[in-house]
Amino acid sequence: MERLAAEIDWFGRNNIRFVFNADSNFGMHRRDPEIAGLIVEAKKKYGFPEKFRTCWGKNTDENIFRIAGMLHEHDLEKGITLARQSQSKEVLGNIKRGNIKLDTYSSLQRRFNDLDVPVYTEMILGLPGESYESWSGGIEEMLQSGLKNQLFVYQCEVYPNTELHEAEYREKFGIKLQRLELREIHGSVRDESWVPEYNDIIVETNAMSNHDWRRMSKLSMVTMLLHSMKLGFYVMRHMAYRYSTGYVPFIEFCSDLLMAEGTGGHFRREVAVFDKYLDGMMAGEGRGVVMPDHGVIYWDSEEAAFLRVAEDLDGFYAELRDVVCQFLDQNDIDYAPDEIAEVVRYQRMCMPQPTLPKQTEWTYQYNLPEYFHRSFGTDPVGVSRDTQVVSVRPDRFRR
Repeated sequence: MERLAAEIDWFGRNNIRFVFNADSNFGMHRRDPEIAGLIVEAKKKYGFPEKFRTCWGKNTDENIFRIAGMLHEHDLEKGITLARQSQSKEVLGNIKRGNIKLDTYSSLQRRFNDLDVPVYTEMILGLPGESYESWSGGIEEMLQSGLKNQLFVYQCEVYPNTELHEAEYREKFGIKLQRLELREIHGSVRDESWVPEYNDIIVETNAMSNHDWRRMSKLSMVTMLLHSMKLGFYVMRHMAYRYSTGYVPFIEFCSDLLMAEGTGGHFRREVAVFDKYLDGMMAGEGRGVVMPDHGVIYWDSEEAAFLRVAEDLDGFYAELRDVVCQFLDQNDIDYAPDEIAEVVRYQRMCMPQPTLPKQTEWTYQYNLPEYFHRSFGTDPVGVSRDTQVVSVRPDRFRR
């Protein structure tokens, strides 16, 4: 502890802006709140470090909540990542991993939401034993848990000197790999003169055919587009809780293109683009997407989809309203069309854009602003006919 205290003081005195903690389970030990306290004291004394990033413990909640609250109070945390990897007990057993209990996870979510502390979740697609059913069920559980911020889905990469790389282990689980050209997400587009690099991902196992891998990948892309990129965040929340539809059934409705012929144009375009993207991966092309109009860097596929959709937000939301109504009709759900219209309008209002919209104030006939604002905390309210007015103002973002 004496050495750690000296190092943390050194961070402050030398104006170190960002510290990444090399601890994969911070918050599990009794000394960890003391370490966090030293970091807070350094920032109070020197103004540095500005941000502290760590990986959190998997089997404790009070320590995590206490420490994260302390860091948030002093503007040190960059969000709390509570990684899951998979919701399947079989998969977790195969990879020798334990997860924080889901009820504990959900409780942490709500308590962090009350403090406005962002919580992120990560899942890995293609782990041994994962099937389409377990994967889609896991996504449903994650979204139902009260996840307010991003759900990140990563393709399962296989590295030398890991169990996944061992021939006997791969044979046991029927693991088939695809080698990809390395394209570092958010890194500069690689120059042709650079030495080529590669990484291997899992595209088939005994529990997951390559066809399943493609469908799981499409489901995940649309999940991140609607939930993590926030294009359908409030709309899906409303349907899941107001009409008990769940999240995944609607996501599948979009990713499997189950809407009526001639409708859902944006979804049809993005799924077609993503199909070609998966074809490219199976041919060895890298994951990163190049978008010349958006910088000379590699984008993730869901980010590229968001950037394309964002060019026509009004058209997308007119289309989304129609797709939602089709989904509810097909499931014989009784709903008020004007309520759905207001939910979609609220969703549209919350999306950022380069310039302010022509209309910056909306009057709602339902209490949707309050309903959505409180829906992720410990004191939610239901939907009622209660006129509420919302104004949109520009926000200034630091570079």
